[in-house]
Amino acid sequence: MHIATLWSDLWIIPALLVPMVAFSVLLAMKLDPAVAANIRRWRQRQVLRRLKRRLPAQIAQERRRLCAAWDKNPAAQCAAIFNRFRNPSKKVSLVQLADDVDAAIGLGCSLFETDFLRYYGDRLDSLLEVRTAEIAKSLAAQQPMNSAFVIQKLAQNDDQLFHDFDAAIRVALDEGRRDFETIRAHLEQLRENAPRFRRILTPGFFEQIGNMIIGALTGAALGAVGIDNTFVIRKSAQFTAGKWADWRGKANEEFGNKFCEAMEEVPIVCENMDAAVRLPLTAALDDYLQHRLRHQNTTLDALLDLSLAGWDVAQSITYFRESQARAKR
Repeated sequence: MHIATLWSDLWIIPALLVPMVAFSVLLAMKLDPAVAANIRRWRQRQVLRRLKRRLPAQIAQERRRLCAAWDKNPAAQCAAIFNRFRNPSKKVSLVQLADDVDAAIGLGCSLFETDFLRYYGDRLDSLLEVRTAEIAKSLAAQQPMNSAFVIQKLAQNDDQLFHDFDAAIRVALDEGRRDFETIRAHLEQLRENAPRFRRILTPGFFEQIGNMIIGALTGAALGAVGIDNTFVIRKSAQFTAGKWADWRGKANEEFGNKFCEAMEEVPIVCENMDAAVRLPLTAALDDYLQHRLRHQNTTLDALLDLSLAGWDVAQSITYFRESQARAKR
């Protein structure tokens, strides 16, 4: 019985030891500044190692933010607008269908009024964070006894780096220039010929049809109204400069067929443009992000080296965190 009681009371020993050890550490820190400094630097190294472990996730988040800048590009938005005609959701009158076609063409044309290469090039440039020299100088100022070490480890040619990243981004964007100009010209031709298409849809030529689903621009629906839309059996489409030349002389049925084919070609070429840019653009952004990851790792490694050498890096840790917060904005 006494032995069991004794064992049950043993938990008191560690419970008493913990505050005693903590008190001893605090006392040692108070009596010996060197011990206190060592403990502070040890804590700082723990913080630096946690920051290093978090870097990959932070870079992945930044990658999503940068890639999202291209998500709502004019080609992607235009494809979404015209693809609505492929997925009928309700029945509409022919007049409403004509209104929907006019609205889609008008929105599509507006998306291609701005030089996308300059717009997205400037937009992505504004999101790049290339400040190795600035960071090195700031940290060197906080570590005057080790300024040469910090500058040598961290400073790079920021102007050249930014130029290279900017050039890679604009080369990627240029992959969509041909499709951009083609789509813009194609939409203008659709806008020019839309009034005749409206006249065909309104009472008169299609008087006997009544209501028509939004998917009227697909082959099945057009077949129902007597238009043989050969687009549905074509796997791909290429725009040609002369395809619009003789539209005005076509009979209504043939004109309607060609107009619908042209409408359906728009999202295909838009999706081609989106993909043609997205792949090289993502690669260019990944190169930039790899640079960011390497430089931030190098910065934290330099601070770890300084801490291990006996230097206090608390102020530098604060600066690093503030620099990361600025990059996220």
